[in-house]
Amino acid sequence: MKDKEKVIIKETGLDDWLPAYWFQCTFPIVELKDNSKKEIVGASFLLLYRKIPYIVTAKHVINFENPIVRFTLRDKRTFDIESNYFRQLGLEWIPHQKTDLAAIPINLPLKLVKKISKFPLKEEVWSDTIKLKNGDEIRHLGYPEQATTHYPDGKPSNYPQGMNGKIISVNTNEIVVRSPAQYGASGGPLFVRSTTGPHLIGVIVKTTVKTKPTNALEGEYQGVTTAIPIRYVRDILVSDRMKQQYSKKKNPEDMF
Repeated sequence: MKDKEKVIIKETGLDDWLPAYWFQCTFPIVELKDNSKKEIVGASFLLLYRKIPYIVTAKHVINFENPIVRFTLRDKRTFDIESNYFRQLGLEWIPHQKTDLAAIPINLPLKLVKKISKFPLKEEVWSDTIKLKNGDEIRHLGYPEQATTHYPDGKPSNYPQGMNGKIISVNTNEIVVRSPAQYGASGGPLFVRSTTGPHLIGVIVKTTVKTKPTNALEGEYQGVTTAIPIRYVRDILVSDRMKQQYSKKKNPEDMF
């Protein structure tokens, strides 16, 4: 598959349990700063639920006037779509009422959709029933300190970095992992390694980096990263507010 070949990226710490082409599910959220520079402020990812595509992120990542989703095109260029554009189509980010999550349905021209390099996470890779335990191996995708990955030719890509770690605590409302996440990782997907393959289990919403100096030049980084279980995303997708946004479409598949 040509798309998979294009997304063999380095500097991700990949092994075969999370294929490189899965990185195509994740896109940066960008903010236009006062100095007219666009900066990555977090991550988002593409879900397909009941044949309708959604972009999901952490609510605080889009807590400004006009969040921008930066898509990657098949020719390696990027294409920015402002939330104002979605508003013109009658689409809005819908926040979760109790958690730090938000989602928006995607309605883009078919010609543009065909140009986007993408890997939507379908329902079969979600997991809100798998039994998680401390020590389980995880990986989450995002843009720590605005960092991306690189193509094999050394050119920077728009694809996220993969941050490895282990679960250190899990309960009904949150999953806490030890990982090297930093600012820019929030909103990205969290995967767990299992005997049946990778499973999407949550959305990153908080990163804490602690530095323990070992000498004047080096430091030991110990990050604590918090995610909200993926089942809370479903609450948004089946809400009345969300349904109102696509109920007038004759065919949901026309949205993507």
